[in-house]
Amino acid sequence: GKVNFIFDKAKGYPVSYRVAGTEYIHDGFGLQPLFFRPATDNDYGAGLPQQTLAWKEASYNFKVVEAKAEQSGEGKAVLKVTYDLPSVSSRYTVTYDINSEGVVSTTAALSPSDKGKLLIPRIGMRMRLPAEMETLTYFGRGAHENYVDRKASAPVGLYQSTATQQYYPYVRPQENGHHTDTRYLVLSKGEGVGLAIVADSVFEFNALRNCVEDFDGEEATDKPYQYSYFRDGESDANFKNREPRQTHINDVKPRNYVELCIDHAMMGLGGDDSWGAQPYEKYKYFSDKSYQYRFTFVPLTSVKKEMNKKIGLMY
Repeated sequence: GKVNFIFDKAKGYPVSYRVAGTEYIHDGFGLQPLFFRPATDNDYGAGLPQQTLAWKEASYNFKVVEAKAEQSGEGKAVLKVTYDLPSVSSRYTVTYDINSEGVVSTTAALSPSDKGKLLIPRIGMRMRLPAEMETLTYFGRGAHENYVDRKASAPVGLYQSTATQQYYPYVRPQENGHHTDTRYLVLSKGEGVGLAIVADSVFEFNALRNCVEDFDGEEATDKPYQYSYFRDGESDANFKNREPRQTHINDVKPRNYVELCIDHAMMGLGGDDSWGAQPYEKYKYFSDKSYQYRFTFVPLTSVKKEMNKKIGLMY
């Protein structure tokens, strides 16, 4: 009927999610695995970009080993996708439960790695929405950015913002705009058009007018590395994934989409110092155990019924 959900097996992610004539995926960039973050100054100081490089590779080189779709009762369908993550010897399974109103409940599960206890920067997924859906209403920690080890100053509440306003302009571009302990998030363009993301428990998110690569210094291949000029052996080969490139605040330009990252968890920022100290152990996540989380996409036309049912609040 009014729901169109297309999963591309070759690309490994949904390329269309359209309900009642409204397309929620920009340019075919639908929900897909994400396990890295743009390195912060602390990350570089602690050597984390190199240590966690395999998870960045897993965020690009995932392979669909199985994708099954079937009806599950009248007006309902289930799509189950299993990804192989060869760089980390793990599997990521994503299940979409879709109903005739366009409500999509998504369950993502990461299995333990055969390589043992690897540090995971983040456990999540990302997608891109049309740029006009940049108005944010969320119930979680705010209003400023916050992280698992930097959230005491961000009380849980109901906040409104835009994806443009979520960007924090660090002089050297890096991870920014994250929010923890989120119960629900609505991205809309007004006039009753938008998408709600509702947690079964809580989730973390970024919603920005940029992609994660815009803040990842290693991706700015047109920029030189930030040499100190007083150490032996300084070269591009030695600095790759170890030192930042010379990116600057004016290198970041808004994109014509909103990139939404929906995370189960992101490791802490650390900060006892910026030249070696890692985040505390209780703010880290390792691959020797499994992780699972669940969230639900609710088109704005269905928000009242679904959100009232799940969290007792009306939008």
